Amino acid sequence: MSAASRRPAGDARAEEAVRDELSAAGDLAEGTKENYRGWAARFAAWCELNGLVAFPADDETAQLFLHAHYPRWRYSYAKAFPAALRAEHRRQSLSVPVLEGCTEYLRRLSRDAATAPEQEKVAALRVQEADTIGRALATLQPQDPRVIRVRAVVVVSALLGLPLLDLPARAFDAPDLLWAERLPAAAMPVSDSEVRLSPPGGEAVIVDAQRHPVEYAVLRAALAQAADPAHPLAGPPGESRRLTSQAAARAGLLQQGAGLLAALSPSDLHFLLANVDEHYQRRVRDWAYVLAGVFTACRHDELSRFMLDRVDETAHGYGVWVDRVKNHPEGHDYEVQHVEDPLTCTHPLCPACALRTHRHVVRRAHGRTTGPVFATRYGGQWRVMTRQNGRRVVKGLWERAGLPGEARVATRALRAGGITSASEGGWEVWQIAEELSFHQDVNVCEVYVRRLDPFSHEFFLPV
Repeated sequence: MSAASRRPAGDARAEEAVRDELSAAGDLAEGTKENYRGWAARFAAWCELNGLVAFPADDETAQLFLHAHYPRWRYSYAKAFPAALRAEHRRQSLSVPVLEGCTEYLRRLSRDAATAPEQEKVAALRVQEADTIGRALATLQPQDPRVIRVRAVVVVSALLGLPLLDLPARAFDAPDLLWAERLPAAAMPVSDSEVRLSPPGGEAVIVDAQRHPVEYAVLRAALAQAADPAHPLAGPPGESRRLTSQAAARAGLLQQGAGLLAALSPSDLHFLLANVDEHYQRRVRDWAYVLAGVFTACRHDELSRFMLDRVDETAHGYGVWVDRVKNHPEGHDYEVQHVEDPLTCTHPLCPACALRTHRHVVRRAHGRTTGPVFATRYGGQWRVMTRQNGRRVVKGLWERAGLPGEARVATRALRAGGITSASEGGWEVWQIAEELSFHQDVNVCEVYVRRLDPFSHEFFLPV
């Protein structure tokens, strides 16, 4: 027997009354509002399909809608439907229906053994899973194979002081070829410690693996997989210039006609190289979102309310003030802390380092200092990341890392992962509820703890 079937009918009605009262007062969480809008849309679509009037809704139509999905919909899934209908009526300035029959139907449904079994819990994306994802991202090759070659063209052009974005046609036999693309393989010998660039008639430049690790890695990768061994950096006419111009625009670097890449500072050059891959900024955002979610055990609704102008640097990382969240209508201050010493931290799973990198990208590339930290661009505007987008982020990273494909993955996996990691690290449930997840009910917090084999992964918790 499920917990829902053991709940007294009076408790269910009281819970529904509270939801209605919150809805009328406009104090529902954004996730709840999104859920209500989804119920209203499904009800309207079903009514249209069956030739019925959706709004204003009557009690009998609401019962028919629920029964049409019997026994696939269990009580725990459908219990919000009456409150969602009433909320939609308020939104449309319609008279709020009573729906007594619908409420009675749900009461009976809660005791029905024929409905679908309880849905499997969302998997916990613990620190161990985050480590697996991080390792997969670290070795991930760009989806566009042209990125590796174009990055090398940019590096050679920058280090040798060659023009890239604007070229006089008289300088070349083929006007669309760049200087770097014309260099033969003999002019770029590579070893385990350096790449030597020897332009015709010019002084050689040594790219040392220790002093210039980014530039060295870029060149070595391109030379190792060159399509043309004689001219490793050669490509289709105009391709390098076009992709570099697009990268400069994504990076927020203003390129004014002719100019030398050598004029760029090392940090600007590295940022340009990263943005040759059009997916770079999204990966940075997604990684910061996942680590912040795991290490703070935040809900998506709370992460979506992280605002750039409410993020303050602290001695241990960052403090993020979030207005009006669940269990904290007056607002709450979340801490995103470094895993190691904040002055020297380079830990691959550090949420504060990931958040810092993401803020840096947002500030430089987008010029944004206000608005959501975790944003998605729609219609030319940066908007709050929706729960659906968050689910895609988590599921996409989970699958990319090769984690169990049969697992049920959603945004709640981050909260469950943070709570489970703390439990595996020796925290008591009451301590997790009080200091990490901020649950008001310890029993609810306990639900988030997944009982897993502690030896199923080789990674040990860093915190």
